Amino acid sequence: MEFKNVKNFEDFTVIVNGWNIDSELPEHVRAKYYELCCSQKAFLHCNLTPVINCKLITEIISGTVKVANFIRSCKLITASKNDFANWNKCLDAFESMGMNVGFLQARLQQLVKLYNEAMLKRACLEGKIRNLEVMLMEIQEAFASKEKEIETLKWEAERHDVKFQAEVNAPW
Repeated sequence: MEFKNVKNFEDFTVIVNGWNIDSELPEHVRAKYYELCCSQKAFLHCNLTPVINCKLITEIISGTVKVANFIRSCKLITASKNDFANWNKCLDAFESMGMNVGFLQARLQQLVKLYNEAMLKRACLEGKIRNLEVMLMEIQEAFASKEKEIETLKWEAERHDVKFQAEVNAPW
């Protein structure tokens, strides 16, 4: 079957090495795999090595879906370099067995690049934030010191006012 003949999810059947493995895949995995195949307008499994057994094929398809889900759901603050490296190893393994995952590898590499840039920028910005917080503390300390000095000067000015008024009101 050619992918161009697949018009909707009902027409989508995963056949590998003559085996229909639809029943081996959970429905949500099969649905997500269908979306991935649609995005590439091809069956991603069409070049899988013929000697691979049915169980391994379902694991490769499930793994491909897991990586796609990771890519779609990863957040900058929760993802790690280790996550990206592990998923990339999975994709490399799947590709070596004939799975068409190049588009996922390309997206993952783009995310790694953006992640690295963001982490560098974040480290730089966090350094700037720390510097500004130190400056703010110094300014607050200086303000507190100057506030005491202002109070002292006001008190002295008041004392001079009282002394002056005492002289003004003194008897002749």
